[in-house]
Amino acid sequence: MKLWIACIGRAGRGPERDLYQTLRGPRRWPLALREVEEKRKLPAAQLILREGELLLQSVPAKSVLVALDRRGKVLDSEGFGPPAGTLA
Repeated sequence: MKLWIACIGRAGRGPERDLYQTLRGPRRWPLALREVEEKRKLPAAQLILREGELLLQSVPAKSVLVALDRRGKVLDSEGFGPPAGTLA
């Protein structure tokens, strides 16, 4: 299994880079960071759509997608994973 983190813009210094460094620590699976960015000046609504397209285009084929949002639902480890018995 290979884990990818895709983000909009550059994960320079700050909490985003710190999180990546923490997750990249001693893990069993390889972890890659993919940064995507729309360089054109677009109206806000168009920019949101374009950034979504860029994120989806960055996903390798046959991947399982997990979207994280600070406004989303908080899950424990069991809630974050697949239902029991679904992994081979």
